Amino acid sequence: GEYFSAFKQASRREDDIAIVTCGMRVLFQEGTSRVQEIKLSYGGMAPTTVLATKSCQEIIGREWKEKLLQDACCKLANEMNLSPSAPGGMVDFRRTLTLSFFFKFYLTVLQKLSIELNGN
Repeated sequence: GEYFSAFKQASRREDDIAIVTCGMRVLFQEGTSRVQEIKLSYGGMAPTTVLATKSCQEIIGREWKEKLLQDACCKLANEMNLSPSAPGGMVDFRRTLTLSFFFKFYLTVLQKLSIELNGN
């Protein structure tokens, strides 16, 4: 009932300097798809790693379904906002990465959760 993923996007595969990184963890209420705890942290969106606390609050207590995905992406887009003059540039690309990483996490968890709950 607990899942964790980490993602990193760099300019080149061999490059050790990431554009955006993230770590995501979700814990479900036992035997359900209802979110009990969730943490979404992002690097490269501020001078230090930031937690998407408002987005997490929106997700807690909800079922891991498509409506959650839509609402979470809207909340993340607002919360992980960068100034057009942010150091490092590529502002739109970095904002898109935050949503893409969450989408990938959502799909991975959905698949594993389906197997766990339904045995499929």
